[in-house]
Amino acid sequence: MEIEKDAIPENESKRQLREYIAWTIASTDIRTTWVFGFAREEPGPQRHGGFDVGTWQSPTETEFYAAIQERFLLGKSEKKSQLSDNEGDAAVAAQSFSSIALTCERPNKPGPLSFAAAHGGKVLYLDGFEQSGLTLRKFIEDFYCNS
Repeated sequence: MEIEKDAIPENESKRQLREYIAWTIASTDIRTTWVFGFAREEPGPQRHGGFDVGTWQSPTETEFYAAIQERFLLGKSEKKSQLSDNEGDAAVAAQSFSSIALTCERPNKPGPLSFAAAHGGKVLYLDGFEQSGLTLRKFIEDFYCNS
């Protein structure tokens, strides 16, 4: 979230979005996490962190990344955020094997999230949320109970 926020232009039309993201990060104590490893001396966002900042990658996450690496061209081209195509979605999708991942993406959009959903990840598409008439909590609980 922090990395992608920094790629949003600092102009008046994006001011409210940038402020909302900054407020959300501050008020929820969201932190960027890294996979345990050693940082690179290269410029750009770090993907690995050492003691006190790195987290272990589960065997399921490791298998997931191996399965999608070539399929979704992870690490092949860089966006303005300095993340590669699908890198942010892949990180969220990898977490769907141990948590529920919420997304506004279309369920049929090819990518890491739909791949994870098709292979046992808990990906909750919000496309039907407004029509459901449920609170977000109830919508998530129903998904959890039925998955």
